[in-house]
Amino acid sequence: MQTQPKIFLTTITAHDAFTDCILTCQQGLSALGYEVHYQKGMLFHGDLNILFCSQLLTWKTIRQATDQTIIYNWEPASADIGRFVPGYLRQMTHSHVWDYNEGNVQQLKAAGVQDIHHVPMGYVDDMRRVPVAAMQDIDVLFYGEINGRRQTIIEAIRAKGLHVLTSNDTGRMTGEQRDQYIARAKVVLNIHLLDEIKVFEIARVGYLLANKKAVVSELSELTAIESDIREAVAHGHVDDLPQLCWDLVHDDDRRHALEQKGFDIFSKRQARDILKPAIERYFAQHNQTPRLIGNQPNVNTPVPKTLLISPGMFWKFTCCNIDARADFAPDLPLDISKPLPLGETMHSWRFGHVICEANYFTTIVANNVFQRVDDLELTLTNCLTLLEDGGTLKITIPLDLSHGAWTHMDDKRAFNEHTWTRIIDNWWCYRWHTHRFELVETAVSFYNAEASAFIAEHNNDWNIALRTPRMMDLQNITLRKRALTAEEMNMLPQTRFLD
Repeated sequence: MQTQPKIFLTTITAHDAFTDCILTCQQGLSALGYEVHYQKGMLFHGDLNILFCSQLLTWKTIRQATDQTIIYNWEPASADIGRFVPGYLRQMTHSHVWDYNEGNVQQLKAAGVQDIHHVPMGYVDDMRRVPVAAMQDIDVLFYGEINGRRQTIIEAIRAKGLHVLTSNDTGRMTGEQRDQYIARAKVVLNIHLLDEIKVFEIARVGYLLANKKAVVSELSELTAIESDIREAVAHGHVDDLPQLCWDLVHDDDRRHALEQKGFDIFSKRQARDILKPAIERYFAQHNQTPRLIGNQPNVNTPVPKTLLISPGMFWKFTCCNIDARADFAPDLPLDISKPLPLGETMHSWRFGHVICEANYFTTIVANNVFQRVDDLELTLTNCLTLLEDGGTLKITIPLDLSHGAWTHMDDKRAFNEHTWTRIIDNWWCYRWHTHRFELVETAVSFYNAEASAFIAEHNNDWNIALRTPRMMDLQNITLRKRALTAEEMNMLPQTRFLD
């Protein structure tokens, strides 16, 4: 008789945001007959470890500690919030991955994570911990980090005369204290932390629905949300939230109906029913010989159409990141200033086997690259070759009089505001026989406080600032690839022979 393996739920950091997610897993898997334990900050060899918030670990650390892992991702898949770092993606490419949101699953599959599955948040009876309050003296409650975006919305709700309580008023809300505040609130508010986040925060809202709370949530046409949950909350765009809150606070019948509707919808999502096919699928893959866990060597993922050159700390999982130095975890170890290996097969740790193709990318982004490359002409030619017809090259470089010019040991050149116009005007010198770059846009920008004050003192005359050392910092250039016209073809140097 085969014994059921133990399952350990592990958080790498003691983050309150995962409390309800862990509870769902623990109770749901226990209801299926598994022995389930929660142990913060530990991995157990020989048992199955389901990891929450594992971004702080390296894959090497996980692999040395255990040979059975499921990464349960609860982070919104957004390249702009900086949580999907290369190390986290590397964990995912070697592991079985669960994700609470179908939109996340599709984005991460495109990012090269092959063994990933949609496992949404479910309901367990133990989630019902919020007491019934004798009096609800809080109109609107918001708990969580308060940034400028959230504060603006909260102040707009207060401007309508509603009593709003937030974490800034009470300090961090956790455990029983949080439940007391939730009980006293007529409405609980859900707002994205950033504009870039387009994934619904079910980890926060599911607990509220399980406790029969009326939820007002930000929701746009781009938000990835399950259809049933969409009907469980009052939702709208950011500008709609103050009025939605006001309407619910002042309409008891409507609010109570939403409370019951939300509970009825969410409680149908029984955790054991969601987790049963998910855990059985894991063990079926794990018990194969060889194990079918993580990315398989014979499966390749299409490379994203945006190329980032030497992004360093600005590495993005939604792009193909290249660098000449392998220690920067590039998707492809490629030096953009050397001859391209066109037609050759290269190996990517995320995408599998990749053939270097001309005319492939729609966009190439090069931030702080062109002042450091060995061969500027070949770099431009390579970018022209890799871009599809109509594709754009976006360049950011320090100006020659800026603080950033000549500050890096690899800097080889500097640029002024006229450089790129003259480079592109001389396109015919670079052996571009079928296509060329045209200059679409050029702009200058600054990030130092002195420049802001200087421009204000000179009646917003940016030309004076541009000619003043250490004022302007960056130049942003957009180039577009296009075919040569017949007139331009006649400008190409002709091979001539002596008589």
